[in-house]
This record gives sequence, C-alpha cells and structure tokens, in this order.
Amino acid sequence: MEILNAIDINLLIGVLITIGLTLYLYFAKGKVNFYDEMKLAILISGTVIRDDKVTKMSNIVLNIVKTLENMDKSNAEKKNEAIKQATEEINKELGIILNPLLIDTIIEVAVSHLPKTNK
Repeated sequence: MEILNAIDINLLIGVLITIGLTLYLYFAKGKVNFYDEMKLAILISGTVIRDDKVTKMSNIVLNIVKTLENMDKSNAEKKNEAIKQATEEINKELGIILNPLLIDTIIEVAVSHLPKTNK
C-alpha cells in the first residue's frame, strides 16, 4: 500500500497518456493523414476546435506551406513566414487565435506531409 501512496497520480496519468499515444502512432502507421495529425496536435495542446474549423484550418495551412515551399529563402525564414501567415489567415477567416507554439507544430506536421523535393 505504501507503493501506491508514493506514486503521484499525475505522473501515472502522464505515463499512461504517453503510452497510449505511442501505441496509437505505432499501430496507425500509414493510416494517419495530415488532418488526423493536426487534430491530434490540437487536442494535445489542450485546445478544442470543431471538426469543420479544423478542416478549414488544415486547408489554410497546407496552402500556405505549399506556396512557401518554392521560395528562395532559408528554412527558418520560410517557417517564420508560414507561422505569421497562418496566424493571420486563421484569425481572419475563422476568428480563432491559437498559441504560436501550436501553429508551429501544425506547420511542422504540414511540412512532413509535403512530397519529397530535390532541394
């Protein structure tokens, strides 16, 4: 019984969530698309957004990333520009203000779903 008292319940919940997400990502290989990964990132951040807005947001972010991919800038400049544009577009079109770290994560997920290039 002393062992159970020594274990912090928050730590236990954190470990169980991490194991659950790891198993989900391991077994869902190839079945996960940009929309699902974006929705997962939003949920992990603690934000709740309706599915129709997540769909619109995913289209906005993918269009921005695809447009910026062909620019002759460094990756850091492209990422900063993508974050700035995504923040403005999402706020303007959907009326949602998101945490810049969440937008950064969503941009990284979008970039990972772009087709390979020779650049």
